[in-house]
Amino acid sequence: MPERPTGYDRIDVPAALPQSRLRAIKLPETGTVCYSDAGHSIAHHFTAEGKATQLRASGPPLGIMPDYRWTTERLLLKPGESLIMPSDGILELVNDDIQRLQDELWNLTAQGTDTKASIKALINAPLHPTDDLTLLAIRRLA
Repeated sequence: MPERPTGYDRIDVPAALPQSRLRAIKLPETGTVCYSDAGHSIAHHFTAEGKATQLRASGPPLGIMPDYRWTTERLLLKPGESLIMPSDGILELVNDDIQRLQDELWNLTAQGTDTKASIKALINAPLHPTDDLTLLAIRRLA
């Protein structure tokens, strides 16, 4: 049973200023990642072969439902697998196209990829986001 992440229940966000938020903790000895996604719904799990699974949010953005209890989800990363959690500003860079987002995120984590060059190419896209550009990426190597 998923548990409520520590921290979200102590954040007082005014309803007029809702915020989406991501948190993740990787347990290196097991490959398990515990994460919570408040309002994004664009986190992706990639297998070593490149199969993408879009992960659901753990709840709405902070500040929309004051008494909501967010959950902590768990994902077991096998060697070569990745969890990528972009902010909605990253989604704006690909014109809100989920398939293109998946392609861009896979490019960031594929074996042999120059990750820095891929990130630079993504953030220098012709579209100019109105939101922050944040990306949390975790890959299990072994």
